[in-house]
Amino acid sequence: MSLKKLFLLLTSSALILSCVSGCASSDSTSTDTAEQETHTQAAESEKAEETEAPETEAADTSLPKDKEYSVLFIGNSYTYCNDMPEVIFQSICDAAGYNVKVDSVTRGGYYLFQFASSTDEYGSIVKDKLSANDYDFIVLQEQSGNPAHNPNSFFDGARALVRKIERYTDAQIVFYETWGYKTGYHLLPTHGGDTATMEMKNRAAYTAIAKSLGADVALVGVAFKDVFENSNIEIYDTDFSHPSKNGSVLAACTIFSTMFKYDIRDLTFNSGISRSALSTIKDAAYRAAFEEHPVDKRFQIEIAD
Repeated sequence: MSLKKLFLLLTSSALILSCVSGCASSDSTSTDTAEQETHTQAAESEKAEETEAPETEAADTSLPKDKEYSVLFIGNSYTYCNDMPEVIFQSICDAAGYNVKVDSVTRGGYYLFQFASSTDEYGSIVKDKLSANDYDFIVLQEQSGNPAHNPNSFFDGARALVRKIERYTDAQIVFYETWGYKTGYHLLPTHGGDTATMEMKNRAAYTAIAKSLGADVALVGVAFKDVFENSNIEIYDTDFSHPSKNGSVLAACTIFSTMFKYDIRDLTFNSGISRSALSTIKDAAYRAAFEEHPVDKRFQIEIAD
């Protein structure tokens, strides 16, 4: 074999070996890079799983069900309409699994100062009830127009009645804030001018006295405003003042939710109203009881200690 042919043969072999080596090196680099990317993605996935916040259920703040509760309602027709305490409120308590004894002292058109009086017929009934029973909660509802129209009179009556109650029991006081009259009611022009403004004035007075006396307040008026403005459900009676059956269910739901710190939205009970109306009403009662409802600064009331 000539030297020229031998040289060509050696050169070709070297080129082949170089190509094979280069391909192997390239494949190895690609494999290493792919494996590295896979490990990086897996590590990032694990890190994301570790840092992702676990799902937690909202804390149950409702009162315990392993005891008997006793509740007294004191008020007028806004309270006793449609048998709200003894029928509607009682049915809600039963459905929620609470053992509750419901009692009431009510008289149409009455003010709290009358229930506080020792010489008034119904004031005497209140005294007898307080003497004979150990209540856990006492619900107080003022005459419908007084908080908005004459808040100082309301405050005086509330203080007098709470002093009377405290002589007999350490029950938790729950004020029942009522609503604004419906447009068309003859007293609305002197009690705020419109439904929303009257409710806000009621809210201001009720929250002020509740804060002053260390009491709770069930913002039924707020729930009424919610349903009135955001649905076509009729919550007023035909007189534009008193609650319809829907309105009384709304009041009972709001008072119950406030009193027992209970999320009523999924509770099923015999309400006597349509299912769709009840769903809307329970949602409004929940919002009134658990969400913040500040008083407009124009109507805020500060009561000196």
